[in-house]
Amino acid sequence: MSPPRVLQIQEILAIIFQTCPLSTNAICARVCRAWSDPALDALWREVKDLRNLLKLIPAFFGDRFERDLAPADWVRFMRHARRIRSLEHSDRRVTLDPSVFMALGISRPVFDILPNLRYLRWSAHGENALAHAVLFMSPSLASFEVFALSFAPRGIGTFFQTLQERSPHLRFFYLHAIGSVAPVESFLAGFLKSLTYLEVIQLPCYWQTRNVVTALSTLKHLRSVRTHVPSRTIYRGQTREVEDIRTITFTDGCFPALKTFYIDGRRLSEIEHLLRKPHAPKHLTTLTIMSLQIENSAALHDFIKVLAELCPSLRHIVLALYVSETSNPPSIINFDVIRPILDFPRLVGFKITHKEPLQITEDDIKEMAMNWHALETLHLCHDPYILEAENIDSGLSPDCLLSFAEHCPNIKELGLYINATRWNRNEDLPPTPRPFGRLQRLHVGVSRVTHPNVIARFLSDICPRPLVIFTDSCWETAAVRESVPVSQSRREVWQQVATFHRDLLEVRMLERRLHQEKAKAMEVEITKLKRNASMHSEIGDISMDK
Repeated sequence: MSPPRVLQIQEILAIIFQTCPLSTNAICARVCRAWSDPALDALWREVKDLRNLLKLIPAFFGDRFERDLAPADWVRFMRHARRIRSLEHSDRRVTLDPSVFMALGISRPVFDILPNLRYLRWSAHGENALAHAVLFMSPSLASFEVFALSFAPRGIGTFFQTLQERSPHLRFFYLHAIGSVAPVESFLAGFLKSLTYLEVIQLPCYWQTRNVVTALSTLKHLRSVRTHVPSRTIYRGQTREVEDIRTITFTDGCFPALKTFYIDGRRLSEIEHLLRKPHAPKHLTTLTIMSLQIENSAALHDFIKVLAELCPSLRHIVLALYVSETSNPPSIINFDVIRPILDFPRLVGFKITHKEPLQITEDDIKEMAMNWHALETLHLCHDPYILEAENIDSGLSPDCLLSFAEHCPNIKELGLYINATRWNRNEDLPPTPRPFGRLQRLHVGVSRVTHPNVIARFLSDICPRPLVIFTDSCWETAAVRESVPVSQSRREVWQQVATFHRDLLEVRMLERRLHQEKAKAMEVEITKLKRNASMHSEIGDISMDK
C-alpha cells in the first residue's frame, strides 16, 4: 500500500525529513521508493564524523583501509556523495591514519568527490593535517572554517593557492589560529585578494596588518571583517607586536559593501586617525574595538563623539577596553563620558567593558532610557575585575531596571553591575507600569546580592517571562585570579536567583491557569443560571396565561 499522495510530494517530504533525527531518516529511507531519495538527502546532508562517510567504502575498517582501493569500492560512496552539503572533521576528535587521505587522492574516480559540498569545517593540529582538507574542496564550496594551532610558511602558499583554484566562489572564510601573522602574511594577503566573491572574513587576533587590510579593501562583496578570540576569556595580557594601523591607506571605492568591522589591539586615537582618512569606510553598521589599553575618560568621550560624526549609520558599538597590565592608574568612567552615544540616530546596541564599575546613577539610567527608545542591547561594565573599588558605594540599584522596562520596549539584552546588598524592595510602591516584553538575557557579571529570594521576586514582577541570567566574566589576569573566591561566591548567589525566578514563573503560570479555569467554570455556571432563569420565566408566563 503506497502512502497518501500528499506524502509523495518531494518538497513536503524534504521539509519533514529535515526535522527528523538521523535514526528516523534511516528507517524512512527504506519505506518506499518515493521516500528513499528525500530521506537519504536529509540523512547525508550533514556529516559530522568523517568515519561515517568513509564507511561507505568497503575497504575501510577502524582508522585505515585494509587494502588498495578498486573502482568498485567507490560505487556506494559516489551514490551518496552528491547529497552531502556540510562536512566537519577534527584530527583530535577523529583519528585517521595519514594513508587514508593518500589512498583517497590516488584512487578517487572523479576530481571533486563531494560535488555539492557547501560548508567545510576542518580542524588541523597534526603535521600536514591541513593539506588533507584539499581532497574535499569543490567549486560549490561557499563556507570554509579552519582551526589550526599555527600556520607554517612551508606549504601554506600552496594550500591557499589550491583553495582559491578549487573553490573560487568562496563567500565565507573563518580562520582560527594562534601565533604571529608575519610568516604567512604575504601568502594570506595574496589569497584574500583573489577571493572576489568573499562576503565574511574572520581572522585571528592581531592579523589585521596593512597588507591584509589593503587586500580586503579591494573586495566588492565583503560586508564583514571579524576577529577570532582564542578563548572565552579574552586577552591574557601577553605582549603582541601590533602594526601601527595609521600606516594603512585607502583608495577610492575601497570596502564598498563593508558593514561590520572588528578592530583589535589598537588605541582609540589610532582608530580615530584611521576613520578620518580619505575614502575610509564610514558606512559601517557594526563596530567592535578590542583594545589592550585602558583609555582615559577624556579620550573615550572624544572618540565616541567623533565616531557619531564620522559613522552616523552605526547600529551596534562594542568597546572592549581590556587591559594588559593590572597596574594601570584608575580611570573612572561616568555617564558624562559616554553621553555622546545618544547622538547616534540609529544606534540600538552598545557594549563597554572596563576594569572598574561604571560610575552611573539611577537618574543617568532614566535619562538614557527616556532618550533611547530603540535600544535593544546594552552592556555597561557589568564585570569589572577591580573589586577593591567596591569600598565606595558603587553599583546600580535593581530599581534601575524599571526605567528600561518603561521606556525601552524593544530591549532584549542587558548587562549591568548591580549592587543589591543594601536594597530592600518597597512594597508600598505601585506595581511596575510596564514589565519587560522582550528581555531574554540579563548579564550581571560579579554584581553583589545578599537576598536572592527578594531580587528573584522583583525580577519575576518586572519580567514575567523566561529570563537567562549570566554571570560571565571576560577577564583573566593575575588580579582576577586573586578575586576568584569572591566572584565565585557571587555567581553561586545569582544561580540561586535564577532558580527562584524560574520557580516563581512556574507558580504564577500555574496560578494563571487555575484562574482561567475558574473563570471559565464560572462563565459556564452563569450561562446555566441564565438559561434556568429564562426557563422559569417562560414557565411562569405560561401559567399566568392559563
